[in-house]
Amino acid sequence: MNQRSTDPCGTQRNPSWYRQEAERLRQRATAITADDQLRDSYLSLAREYERLAEVLEGGSSSDRNTGRSR
Repeated sequence: MNQRSTDPCGTQRNPSWYRQEAERLRQRATAITADDQLRDSYLSLAREYERLAEVLEGGSSSDRNTGRSR
């Protein structure tokens, strides 16, 4: 397993770590051309990491998508 993809101690609540991982997963997904299911899995995981970052920043993804404020 790639050490970069593990969550080192102390970063579980760091939104920037999740955003970086989401970007890494999106880049990996763009490199996959032969397996649609694998590519979609990477993109789905990237979306989940983005949602986690949003929650850790104090908002929810539904609030940001609809324009509602808390």
